[in-house]
Amino acid sequence: MTRRAAGVLATLVLVGIATLPAEGLTKPIVDQTAVVFLLDGASFEELLSIPEVRGLAGEGGAALLSARTPLRGALSGAGDLPMNVYLLGEVPDGSGREASLGAAGDAISSVLAMIPKEQRALVIAATSSPSGAMRSRKDDLLGFVMAEGPVTTLVDAATGPPPAADQLSALTSPSTRRDGVVVSADVLPTIEFAFDANKEHGDRPIISFTTAPAPFELHERYLANRRMTVPLQAAAGIYFVAIGLFGILTLRSRTHGRVRSIAAWVAFSVIPFATALLLAGHLPSLSYATVVPFVVAATIAGTLAFVPVERARGPVTAAAAAGAAVLAMFVVESALGWTAALTPFLGGSQLDGGRFFGLPNAYVGLVMGAAVYAAAVVDRPVVGTALVVAAGLFAGLPWTGSNLGGSVTIFAAAGLWYGVRSTGRLGARAVVWTAGMVAAGTAVVLAAHRFLASSPTHITRFVEGESGGILDSFVHRLQVGFDLIARNPFALIPVVGVPLCLLAVLRPPPALRPTFERRPAWRDALLTILAASVVAYVVNDSGAAALGLGFGSGLAGILYVSLLDPPGMMA
Repeated sequence: MTRRAAGVLATLVLVGIATLPAEGLTKPIVDQTAVVFLLDGASFEELLSIPEVRGLAGEGGAALLSARTPLRGALSGAGDLPMNVYLLGEVPDGSGREASLGAAGDAISSVLAMIPKEQRALVIAATSSPSGAMRSRKDDLLGFVMAEGPVTTLVDAATGPPPAADQLSALTSPSTRRDGVVVSADVLPTIEFAFDANKEHGDRPIISFTTAPAPFELHERYLANRRMTVPLQAAAGIYFVAIGLFGILTLRSRTHGRVRSIAAWVAFSVIPFATALLLAGHLPSLSYATVVPFVVAATIAGTLAFVPVERARGPVTAAAAAGAAVLAMFVVESALGWTAALTPFLGGSQLDGGRFFGLPNAYVGLVMGAAVYAAAVVDRPVVGTALVVAAGLFAGLPWTGSNLGGSVTIFAAAGLWYGVRSTGRLGARAVVWTAGMVAAGTAVVLAAHRFLASSPTHITRFVEGESGGILDSFVHRLQVGFDLIARNPFALIPVVGVPLCLLAVLRPPPALRPTFERRPAWRDALLTILAASVVAYVVNDSGAAALGLGFGSGLAGILYVSLLDPPGMMA
């Protein structure tokens, strides 16, 4: 049997078992139809290696598909739409993959040939589940191709010479705000939109065509990041632990001179080190040979840059300057579209599907800590509070960070900062200020997402009640936090470390008490960061990640300033 005949035979079988709808079309539309081809076990590159699929991509576009909702399940609500879904089987691991991909291509061209030529069609070819090989290399992104137009044009595209990879364009959707990335939940609304006589896009999550190149390079970077991120994050966890132990032992030993200074600046390096792990996502190529030297160099340079500030103005001013620099970096990163967050080396990639744009949860604590660091040198509590509130708005508004949990965390820090600075302690007034600041700031963020955002966000859907309600969301977030700790034991360190550091600030041991007595504003800043980190764990869907750098900022602040205070002056 020839390859072509095998493909036609497969097509005839597949037409018979098309499952959505099960039996024909209940409301046929003579001038429009939709055809969906689902192929299991093909990677993005393998799907695009099928000539018929690549031809369709040349006429339309291609994207990486994030399928937290399985694609077959996402299509199950099709109802009586004039749509047929063809299951092209599974590409086997090992031998036979090329033949299976070829048979799938023959099936696609045969089905398209059966559609009446006078119609228009929306044609989708997608991977519906990953293969074992994809899972082994941690490739959770599937392939997706979509084309729309006259059937004759689509048939010519599928059966003609396939275009080169650099001639293909990308798809996108408002759910991801990323060229070359779409989600399975947007597929059915896109098909429904194709049959909408009014064609009113509104705020519906519709997959659309772009002029950006197809995401071959993005997928390559994603796979490189997935290969390296676990070892590098484990190394980062070990580094954080070593920093903490070194600083604590040095502080307790009352060591003088150079060792004490080294321990202080090593503790300070937590801030540039965490920043470098994000900025490494901008490197032209991702490999151990490029990422490791960059992170090391950026950490050393970012630490040494503030030594002159410390010598001229003291450690608190140096920490505040570092905080301001970190906030400026995040503003620039937001203006660049959070591209480093696609392939960071601390926390998850935005391509993993939790949040495709905005401030990553792993960096909520860093933004919060940087804002409080900067506020610590401002004499008037109101001005410092305004700075922290601005950071909260940056974290939450749809045009910048678009992170609801992050904004709530930073608004809590703003309320804590004002309450603690105005009263000198963490008491009832501070709690009242915190609650009021969280309520007011969160209301502004939610209103902006509901009424001012140009396209819906995950926060918009939360406001509109699509996420299952506040209680369900709260329970889900706590469960995600528990799962994160179960998968990554290092995540338990900040969860345990935050209350221990908080206790050390509230009831300082002899090694810390003189510094806090001499620097009450700095003690209040540390108290604010650590208490707000507790809030971060509760309100973010990956709580251990969200409080991680809050813990890092708090512990670094405790050790850095205390170690640089000369023991004689502390007495």
